[in-house]
Amino acid sequence: MSINTAIDQHVIYSILVVEDDEQHRRYLTELLTSEGYAVTQAKDGVEAANILKNNHYDLLITDIVMPEKEGIELIFEVHESQPDLPIIGMSGGGKYAHSTCYLEAAKCAGASYVFDKPIYPDDLMLSISSILHVDNECD
Repeated sequence: MSINTAIDQHVIYSILVVEDDEQHRRYLTELLTSEGYAVTQAKDGVEAANILKNNHYDLLITDIVMPEKEGIELIFEVHESQPDLPIIGMSGGGKYAHSTCYLEAAKCAGASYVFDKPIYPDDLMLSISSILHVDNECD
């Protein structure tokens, strides 16, 4: 079932996916590209920050607990430097806290939506549709 389309009046939306777990990053990329989105991947917050310096994205989807630069720090920086860039945060928890703590912090830092991992594809696609104002299509 296709929940939405990434092409709205011939605009292809671009999404930066930041996830340190390679398998989950690949899964999200495949899901989003199958829906028509242009996806760029980053393995951590440092790589994402460097990518964001030189590129425009319509949406940032980031893990919260990562090495190098945590997702919370990335969200704070992006929210300050690019306040119009919508952000979705996701977490499966971490070494010292349950995912709920991280997700609440992500919301406070500026994330529009937050999700526990594993993310249900329909929920993710509906949130993206809402953020980007893409028309929903149900097959």
